Amino acid sequence: MIGKKVFSLIWVVIIFFIAWSNALATNFIKEHVNIKFNKGRLSVDIKDVDTKTVFKILEEKGNIEILNKKILPHKKITIKFKDLKTEEGIKRLMRVCSIRNYLIISREKVKPGESKVAKLILIKAGAEKKPEVPEVPSKEIGKAQREAIIKTITPMLNELDEETREAITKDIMKGKVEPFED
Repeated sequence: MIGKKVFSLIWVVIIFFIAWSNALATNFIKEHVNIKFNKGRLSVDIKDVDTKTVFKILEEKGNIEILNKKILPHKKITIKFKDLKTEEGIKRLMRVCSIRNYLIISREKVKPGESKVAKLILIKAGAEKKPEVPEVPSKEIGKAQREAIIKTITPMLNELDEETREAITKDIMKGKVEPFED
């Protein structure tokens, strides 16, 4: 009888220790990652944190759907900026994370506390030939450019469910997208 009580007590202590150490790890991460969205602006203060953790928090706090996160590099980043336009802040984060090709899809209507950015699609740069994307002098993306973007990301879109694929294609064709390549 005493053996069972000692055994049970040992298990309780082990479980408590595991839970306590996980709580400390969570607090440690939160202390070094500060991401805030406020009135269409983004403030970031990150010190030596893995890119996957940064993008997970970015996704949660900004209510941003991030697609193709598997291409995020395994590296720790440090970056600090305050009150940049959300799109500019995301571009700065991308440079620090060494992500060169991505699409930013914006929301038409932004609710208070919500990011203007609805989706962020990470695109792996590869050896495959990219389709020609004609230059458009204005900031607006032309139909030919939108079609080229869709053609470029089609392999990734094919991995998604039909509803998500159609929504992304629709957003791109409406011109609610900002391509970026260094």
